[in-house]
Amino acid sequence: MPSGRAIVLTFIFVFLIPSFTLAQESLTAEKLYIIREMPSDTAFNVTFKVRLIVYNKNSSNATNITLQEHINASWINDGGEVVSYGGGSYDSNAKTITWSIGNLTPYEFTFVEYELKAPQNKTGNYTFYSNASYYSPSLISVSEGPPQNFTIEVVNGSHLNFDLDLNISKQGIQKEVPPNKESDFSLIVTPLTINNLTYTDADGSTTVKSTLNETKLAKLKVILPKEFNITNTGSGSLTTDSSERKIITWDGNLVISNEAYFNFTSYVEEVGDYFIEINGSHKSVTYVDDLEPDWSGSDPPSTYAHYFRKPLNAGSDAYISRIDVYVYYNKPSGGGSEWKGYVNISNGFNYEICSHTISGTGTYGPIWQGRSFTAADGINGTQYNIIVGAYSISGGGSMTTTVYKIRYTWTWSEETTETKKLFVHVSGVKVKNVSASPSELEPGDSTNIDVTLKNLMNVSSGEINVSIAIFYPNGTLLWNSNNHSLPSLSPSEENYTNWSYTFPSSAPAGEYMIKAYAYWNDKYSVGYGSVELVKAQIDLGLYPAIFLPTSSGNLTVTVTNLWSANITQVNITNVSIVPSGWEIKNITDAFLGNITPNKNKSAIYNLTAPSTLGEYNISITLRYLDPNGNQRIKVENTTVKVSGKDISVTISPSLAIMFPTQTKTITVRVKNTGGGFLNGSVDLTGPAGWSIVNTSTKNFTELAPLDEFNVYFDVTASSSAEIGEIYYLNATVIYDNNSKYKTSRVKIIEKPKFKISIVTDRAVYLLDPYRWVYEAPDSLWPNSGHAINVTITVMVVDKYGHLIPNQLYENITVTYEVYNSTPAKFASGNMSLMRRGFYSSIVELNESNANLSQGTSADFEVRVNVSIDSISSNQSSSFRVGRWGCDDCHRPTSGGGHSGSWSEMVGSSTRSGGSVTYENLISAE
Repeated sequence: MPSGRAIVLTFIFVFLIPSFTLAQESLTAEKLYIIREMPSDTAFNVTFKVRLIVYNKNSSNATNITLQEHINASWINDGGEVVSYGGGSYDSNAKTITWSIGNLTPYEFTFVEYELKAPQNKTGNYTFYSNASYYSPSLISVSEGPPQNFTIEVVNGSHLNFDLDLNISKQGIQKEVPPNKESDFSLIVTPLTINNLTYTDADGSTTVKSTLNETKLAKLKVILPKEFNITNTGSGSLTTDSSERKIITWDGNLVISNEAYFNFTSYVEEVGDYFIEINGSHKSVTYVDDLEPDWSGSDPPSTYAHYFRKPLNAGSDAYISRIDVYVYYNKPSGGGSEWKGYVNISNGFNYEICSHTISGTGTYGPIWQGRSFTAADGINGTQYNIIVGAYSISGGGSMTTTVYKIRYTWTWSEETTETKKLFVHVSGVKVKNVSASPSELEPGDSTNIDVTLKNLMNVSSGEINVSIAIFYPNGTLLWNSNNHSLPSLSPSEENYTNWSYTFPSSAPAGEYMIKAYAYWNDKYSVGYGSVELVKAQIDLGLYPAIFLPTSSGNLTVTVTNLWSANITQVNITNVSIVPSGWEIKNITDAFLGNITPNKNKSAIYNLTAPSTLGEYNISITLRYLDPNGNQRIKVENTTVKVSGKDISVTISPSLAIMFPTQTKTITVRVKNTGGGFLNGSVDLTGPAGWSIVNTSTKNFTELAPLDEFNVYFDVTASSSAEIGEIYYLNATVIYDNNSKYKTSRVKIIEKPKFKISIVTDRAVYLLDPYRWVYEAPDSLWPNSGHAINVTITVMVVDKYGHLIPNQLYENITVTYEVYNSTPAKFASGNMSLMRRGFYSSIVELNESNANLSQGTSADFEVRVNVSIDSISSNQSSSFRVGRWGCDDCHRPTSGGGHSGSWSEMVGSSTRSGGSVTYENLISAE
């Protein structure tokens, strides 16, 4: 970390290519917690490191800690080795390594490491485990049993093993974080490193030393418990999953060739222990193979067989996407003046990796040079022939091409993910429990609320003030309690306090959150509980919804149990209707008995209406025993209407805007607003010369009270309709020997004629170069380059040049399409109305959709369609896009070719090499 940087909590970790698995126990009270880190698979004869991290979960000191690792006996018998013991003592008979850890204070970490070497020619699965013994004042003496067994698989195949370096030490992580205070979490991702892998190449004589050059993180993800409150995600984006966990994601093919920092800040309200899960997924890695001795070739060429080491956990469609060679050309004096040196790869094909024409004598290079491949090229095996040679262009003489290193990149489509888990101890007075008794009650009832506290610090807390707040189901505050003062708590000591609260009788049903606050010194923590307000729900159903005088129908009373246990002796004791005059008869029994949770039962009554029209009130009384044995009485009311036959008629739209010969759909809606079931028909008429065509059924049958019926007509205005005039449409509804009429209006306007103007916010757009060109941090230069937003604005005017008023027309749509120079469409959609006559959309332009080679430019086309009430018009415009070619010359100094220094790089604020900024690089000047 940079010196002087204030970090409250720092996690330092490395993502690995092999699939490393975390073997762990659950965090339980008063014990040691052991994390094992080792690869889940390896290859023959590979040496790798095992790390055991020990965490004192006790709230008191753990002393005289002894850690013992049990080596699988078959591992040794099959030719595997224990290479180093990491300061421990190895018993070759018992196959154990024992470490004397010493002492750990509460919530303190330490770790040990040792090395294993895989069997030379034996495949199989091998299980390891460890256990620890220690002394704690609260537990006297404890001997921990083995944690979850961990199995590693040895496979027969090429394998690159990586050193696991989590850098967790007693000084490396602050062991206690206070609650309700922002903490800065810094994640450091470093390049993968190979654990000294040396092998003999496929040609049988070349010694190869393989190192890792870089890895590409497709995504970095930190998953935090729901209790974490995120205040700053740095350059990451924040989402929440279905379990309310907070997820911070850094996305976008992050190339890691040096240390990369990812930061976020957070605070936690509740004291306790929490896991942070870190996932890094990758789709590409790059290796550099040093060749000893060097490969040289002239005319005739020399052929060498080379292993391209494929990582075990690469995707099934992995292929080599690029090969570079570190080449050197030497042309002695004499012979022809021009020679060509080259390096090819072959295996049923022949691809040129690089070639150079050399004039005169002397040397050229060394230089990194190569080419990229696609999946279709089929470079997806592990062994290929490298052909190194040179030939004379002008005749005579000799020249040598020498290859020192081969750099190659494996790429695959699906992301392979590595997972790390780290834990955080939030230290303080924990609100251990918040509970209500009873926890389920009805509005108007009382409950007792208990709050239990525990001191999880290793010092006394001092005086503690405790209060609670109760919140409605919608999150608004219902009640704040008074403060209760508790005496100081010693380490691990508990205490409790309580309140009694009566809910208002008008409080709605639902879950009420209880939030408890504990204040000590200048700190505080919180805890949560809940209480549920429930009741038996009564639903009333009438059929028909409106009664004709003296007609009959049904009333259905449905009772739903919203309690978490059975309600019993459920009985509807009264059904009454006022004013009087109704006849009420039971069709089913009113005694419903027992109802299980979230189930319902119903009673049905037959009702006969009086002859008097009007509204009547229905009252239902329900009695039952709740799950606690308490008698509950509920009253529910509703209204019923007695009415003669009647309807309402509406026409939509009530005012239609049309031009001559235009066709629009008109809807006539009929609603039964009276009693009884209706039969009838609908018709629509208009001015002479107008066409009106019915497009749906005109007749309705058995239309129930409050039900609706729609009829659709296509109306075409006459060609002789006069501009500016108002015309009328008349709807007629005949039903049960009655009729009703409705009129709507149509205003005639001139057929729209309009013009389209298209502009973009800039005439020329420049795409910036790749991140690696300037060796700048990822936050400034993502690997895929910076996307540029292109703002497209469209103006629509009438034939007089006036802006088209969107209120005048019922249907105006403006759509766009954008094409690159291929031409290929890469963006399209509907444009948004900005203000009268103006529409706008924003399109992202990036390296992928621009599809430009370095150092080139091309015209891109915008095509716009405007449709106004079925009248359409199209227009197009263009803008220019340039792709910079800076990375042809300006490369990292560690590479070959032109090693551009900072002072030579485009984008600096001064010619002599000031700071490189994004604004300077995208400026057209």
